[in-house]
Amino acid sequence: MTPSVARLWLCPARKKPTSDRQGVENYELGSASSCAQEECTSCNRIGQYADELGLSACKTAPAGTKPTSDRRGVVTCPAGTYSTGGAEECSGCESGEISNAGAAGCRNCAACGLGKYQNAETASTETQCGDCVAGKASMGGAVNECTLCDCT
Repeated sequence: MTPSVARLWLCPARKKPTSDRQGVENYELGSASSCAQEECTSCNRIGQYADELGLSACKTAPAGTKPTSDRRGVVTCPAGTYSTGGAEECSGCESGEISNAGAAGCRNCAACGLGKYQNAETASTETQCGDCVAGKASMGGAVNECTLCDCT
């Protein structure tokens, strides 16, 4: 037990002993550990990453981001997706919702007026309304296509 206690005092914070026990070195990016541990702990739990050498604990991905696959940083969630923080992946917005890149949540699309429809191809960043063509109609709102008029 005495060597373990001695190592705590001899090893500077956020360092680990070298393999030959003659010195200390930083932990690798994507991992963290306290000085009491001789091995790095991978930051592979949900939403964790390590973007600095020698961290004593893993970081948690902030809202609007997710960890990179190598756990060495975070990336911003793209438009049409979101993350509330500490998430492994960005979640997609539901139908009728939109978000900007780096969003912590989605918001409802603005409704289109009568004779218009939501253009689904651009709905991830802002509501785009298209006009119904002749012979088709729409009651507006969150519809994404116009329907054929029944003139009988």
